[in-house]
Amino acid sequence: MKQKILLLFLIGFVSTVWAQRINIDWDGSKIQDFGDTKINLPNFKNQGFSFSQNNIFITIKQKIGEKQLKVSNPVWENVSSRDLFELSKGLLPDYEIKDVAYYYLDGERYASINVALFKNVKGSVQRLSSFEISETNASNNIGSTLKVGTTGNPLSTGGFYKIKVDKSGVFKITKQFLQDNGINPSSVNPKNFRIYGNGGIMLPEYNQDVKYSALQENAIQVVGEDDGVWNDNDYALFYAQGSNGYNLYNTSNGNGFKRVDTRSDRSENLKNIYEDFSYYYINFDKGREKESSLWM
Repeated sequence: MKQKILLLFLIGFVSTVWAQRINIDWDGSKIQDFGDTKINLPNFKNQGFSFSQNNIFITIKQKIGEKQLKVSNPVWENVSSRDLFELSKGLLPDYEIKDVAYYYLDGERYASINVALFKNVKGSVQRLSSFEISETNASNNIGSTLKVGTTGNPLSTGGFYKIKVDKSGVFKITKQFLQDNGINPSSVNPKNFRIYGNGGIMLPEYNQDVKYSALQENAIQVVGEDDGVWNDNDYALFYAQGSNGYNLYNTSNGNGFKRVDTRSDRSENLKNIYEDFSYYYINFDKGREKESSLWM
């Protein structure tokens, strides 16, 4: 019985070693001097005060070794608009902003935790009173990234045609399209039609953001495939994302200090500033790689 009690005690101790509750010690307001501008802002006694995006942030820096951290369990309190002082209520987000960034200093690995302290929820001003910093269940491999989807490279074998699209939408592969791009429809079994691609938006700017492991096979609908022959009225439909589209990589739109849109509608739209087109790869188990174009 003593052994069991000791084991439970040790498990409980380990689980709380990397959990830290941060209490915000609010202290009225303070006039902040930004050179050409002075502004009266909410103030707190903790270290790490910063002002950005019409919000007050607390920044905490810790030496962490190989650990990955997360910010969780926030405690919010309702306050009056007077507690904003010269912050604009209308420009406050209606969601949490928090971010953990990692860096090295003198050979040691550190984390910089940034948390916004105000939000506007349906017209009610809320102020953060405390939050928790703890270790995540993510891999502790330094430099590792969270990757999703299949990992195999579909381009490693077989023949592929490269398709270029200029915008997001549903596209149609017809017999005429195949002929116009040098593909003999009689050599194509529509049952073997495959298309691969990850959309056209930019890859995440931060190494630790979610990204695909490899080209992903896309969902398609092939009409007239039952006879195994690509006839005049047969076609394939698939959705392609252009270079201006929805953020597929991160469902929370980054949820970070530098990456979240501060507009009230929280747009998830991203634009690729480096490329005007996106590219997909179709495969019929025959042919060679070739570039062609699809236009809506």
